[in-house]
Amino acid sequence: MLSKTIKTFKPFLSHSFSTAIHSPICVIGSGAAGINVCSQMIREGIPRTDIRIFDPAQIHYYQPGWTMVGGGLIEPKKVMSTNFEMIPRGVQWTMNKVAEIDADKNELRTDNDVRYSYD
Repeated sequence: MLSKTIKTFKPFLSHSFSTAIHSPICVIGSGAAGINVCSQMIREGIPRTDIRIFDPAQIHYYQPGWTMVGGGLIEPKKVMSTNFEMIPRGVQWTMNKVAEIDADKNELRTDNDVRYSYD
């Protein structure tokens, strides 16, 4: 009985919605560049809630610091922080990878098949 029910509802489970979640500005990646771009937009007066950053990583690695770690000047923990600490407060953080970008439609799709539109 259960398998028949699942087969009946399978088309509904795989249905993709026709509308996308809208964020005026989408930033892909929460590395130093992505976080810097978000911070600069906020300083220019763009509302934090208009910005969405995409990155599944929980840990932010400050890449330039690794040369100092290699040189023995600092400990590895000094170049690692959580993305929660690094992403500016109020910026929407989507913890998924971007799988596809459709620039003609101003849309992107994440690896969990959620669509986002942007301005």
